Amino acid sequence: MAMALREELGSTNRAIKMAMRWTGASERTVKFWLAGEQGPSGDPLIALERHSDAVLFVLLALVGRHVVEDERDRRPKPGGSRTGGEGNRTCTP
Repeated sequence: MAMALREELGSTNRAIKMAMRWTGASERTVKFWLAGEQGPSGDPLIALERHSDAVLFVLLALVGRHVVEDERDRRPKPGGSRTGGEGNRTCTP
């Protein structure tokens, strides 16, 4: 999870502030997440998934789900899910 956060945000003070805004977590907590000493859970984890594709993809991989893109369009689009939507991504078990 730390690697996904660092990939999406970097590891600067600006990245820490961004994650704090997204989640409402404290600076110390976000620093623990970025260092890999602790991981987000509950509402902060959901907030990170909402804002970060990298975090969402890691979580899906951890639970054994994978995002499949339409071969005609390699760019991810919002809305793809198992329940349908207007995007071109679907989750597979």
